[in-house]
Amino acid sequence: KRMQSDGWTVPVLVHPKAIVSESTSLGEGTVVMAGAIVQADTETGKACIINTGATVDHDCQLGEAVHVAPGCSLAGHVVVGELSMLGIGTVVCNRVTIGKQVKTGAGSVVVSDLPDDCLAYGVPAKPVLAKD
Repeated sequence: KRMQSDGWTVPVLVHPKAIVSESTSLGEGTVVMAGAIVQADTETGKACIINTGATVDHDCQLGEAVHVAPGCSLAGHVVVGELSMLGIGTVVCNRVTIGKQVKTGAGSVVVSDLPDDCLAYGVPAKPVLAKD
């Protein structure tokens, strides 16, 4: 934020071995790592990380500062709230909404919506810890 207040623009970085649809909108400072695939009409907020080998399918919306860890797979129309972190290998089914500041455990399968401020893991993923 300090760089922005000083007039700097934070670039979007896409690894040459990543695939990003031309109709995708990547927010300022977003990074897409090697082997990642981001499909049509997906939008990310600022400062997201779509890590190695992750797939983000069509019409997804990622809030600001979302981290999609290596090997994650998001089906179509998934919404992920700001400051959320999807653990390595997490799978998110079609049309699921994940709240703000959510963390998922490695290998979780998210088949239904998750509330804000929780830790969820398992198959299927269930919230096991939530902030009051």
